[in-house]
Amino acid sequence: MIRFSYEHVFRAASPMVLLTAFTDPTHVAAQDRVGQVASREVIERRDAPESYYCDSRIVPSRQLPAFVRPLVRGGLEYTERLRWDRSTDTLVIEVRPAILGGRASVDARCQIVDHAPGEVRRIYSGTVTVEVALIGGRVERSIATEIGRALTVAAVTTQAWLDARAA
Repeated sequence: MIRFSYEHVFRAASPMVLLTAFTDPTHVAAQDRVGQVASREVIERRDAPESYYCDSRIVPSRQLPAFVRPLVRGGLEYTERLRWDRSTDTLVIEVRPAILGGRASVDARCQIVDHAPGEVRRIYSGTVTVEVALIGGRVERSIATEIGRALTVAAVTTQAWLDARAA
């Protein structure tokens, strides 16, 4: 298991403004375009006053890293479970890749907190676990690095989305 933590600061009036972006289908679609997602199928989505959750099946357009391809069958398809507890303003994200028969997972928490007037900080942290002898650690590091890269790219899209709504 490897731990990761990434932070980004956004221009937003409040944490709620940013949290709401993660539940907006237009924002999710924009994120998918820049995040190389070929398709997203929403399995279940519930939006209630106290909580929000969305389970999706996601198929990325990119391929597995070259060093892994000979060892596993299939692509990078995965299920994503997003939970937002509105009482704590925390998102809990579980990612379960279809490959490796359940021996890989990403578990993350996304907290949005005030940073400065007109700014909020997103703290995205969690663990990557790949239970495969010999290559598990290397795959975990690769996934954690990819999460950081994807969050950086996504931050630009999110900020543009926030700016368009603030105007």
